[in-house]
Amino acid sequence: MENKSLFDKVKLNVARWYEYSRHQIPVILTILSSVILTSTMRTHIQAITPLFSAESGFYMFVVMMLAALIMFTVLAFGKTQSPVSSVVFSVVTLVQLFVIYQYIALIIFETTTGVIREGVNQVVNRSSSMNQSIGIMIIAGVLYLVANIFAWLYTNYKYVKVAE
Repeated sequence: MENKSLFDKVKLNVARWYEYSRHQIPVILTILSSVILTSTMRTHIQAITPLFSAESGFYMFVVMMLAALIMFTVLAFGKTQSPVSSVVFSVVTLVQLFVIYQYIALIIFETTTGVIREGVNQVVNRSSSMNQSIGIMIIAGVLYLVANIFAWLYTNYKYVKVAE
């Protein structure tokens, strides 16, 4: 009987899991990203409270709604791995990344350039909650992007829908 080291056992188990569950990687990354976004809602609210523009609240609302929508689309992909679900997942992810970019750009704009209110240029000081919110959005966006890449790698291009 051969004595295997702990590293060899872990390597074997990871290889076995990857072989049977690799199509679930986009699902795992997307759920992780959505949980990170939605569980830090308080930080995002603290970040947009001092801003003058009401667009920041709208962007945050859209990001949270798209996070829920992306979870549903990736769960559909995880079940079928069809090209159609990959396209839908990609489109929703691109919209999400665009809104995240707009949210971050708005915070940066208002904390550097400011807005003109009542004839006076008012600049908001960037707080630590704004920096945390930007960091969380960037991390979530990168995870969505990586999940999308994995989704396209594991798309079943020979998928045929079977009538039930």
